[in-house]
Amino acid sequence: AEHQGLLVLADAWYPGWRATVDGVETEVFAVDGMFRGVSLGAGGKEVVFRYAPRSLGLGFLVSASAGLVTLLGLGWLACLRVRARLSLRRAASGQAGRLLA
Repeated sequence: AEHQGLLVLADAWYPGWRATVDGVETEVFAVDGMFRGVSLGAGGKEVVFRYAPRSLGLGFLVSASAGLVTLLGLGWLACLRVRARLSLRRAASGQAGRLLA
């Protein structure tokens, strides 16, 4: 195009959309309250949109934290189980020694 323009995609605008124009990050804004748009300078441009909402990163963090807590809890339970078995073995061997004496 010979003049500056506005690229409007008839696709839903939602916070989290990012765009680059010729490799340079640019603002994505709502057009008519519902479509995605970016400003373009004169000439041919390569526009790349990608969706990267903050909620995605937050969701990953929450999921990873929950997984870590679960693994730690399972490890703790396994440790308690081993300790209980050792305690029972010690108690059983102590009683057997007393019965023989």
